[in-house]
Amino acid sequence: MSTKRLELPPMATLHFYALRVRDLLVDASGSRLRYILVAWPIAIVPEVLLFPLLLWVHAEVPAPYIEDPKVALARWLFGAVIVAPPIETSLMLLVYYLLHFIVGRGRVLRVLLVAVLAASAHISLGGWLHAIVVFWPFLVMSIALAAWEKRKVRDAFIVVTAIHALDNGTFGAILFAAFLATPAPAASPLSGSTQTDLPDGSSCASSFQCAGTYACFGSPPTCRQPFAEGHACSFNKECAGIMQCTAGRCAAP
Repeated sequence: MSTKRLELPPMATLHFYALRVRDLLVDASGSRLRYILVAWPIAIVPEVLLFPLLLWVHAEVPAPYIEDPKVALARWLFGAVIVAPPIETSLMLLVYYLLHFIVGRGRVLRVLLVAVLAASAHISLGGWLHAIVVFWPFLVMSIALAAWEKRKVRDAFIVVTAIHALDNGTFGAILFAAFLATPAPAASPLSGSTQTDLPDGSSCASSFQCAGTYACFGSPPTCRQPFAEGHACSFNKECAGIMQCTAGRCAAP
């Protein structure tokens, strides 16, 4: 007797996996370690897949000034992996509880609002596109927060902080590897050091190499004239002087 394999239509398949992911994230009955190891890839994979889209839509990504890759990695580990996660988790818990008095006890609405607010807080790091990219991991962390808060607040804090640290660490490692894979600027034949006073359009690794008021940004990183007030932008580094990129335009702080 032959058996036919059941094939679901694409939308039904997507719905099935969405429910499966939801079930995994709302289940806080197991160990914290097991939950973290399940939620971490759920958070990071879509974010990594969306990041090339961010670069494709708007390629003006500043090239960071990195004197020593080891120093840069240490700063990333300290700031994005050690310092930021517990602070941001504490703020997420605070907002989650405050929303109880504003929108009521509904957990779903509070989870969505916490994720939206957390992602929106990252607009200053790369505009609205950056906020869109990080919304998914913050949604995963918000669901984890709500699931584990019912069990114990301490557990919610530990789980969300760990997911956040792993997410930042993984993403940072990918960016750092990409930076290391980028060819370094040519060395000066006279001094043997990295060239400085590079003209407009020259490849660079930091703004310190660019001549005059030029800054090093873009993809690929090149020396460019920072934008004037009112010019479209995505990052503060694109704007001249002390101006900041506010609502997609260079403006005085």
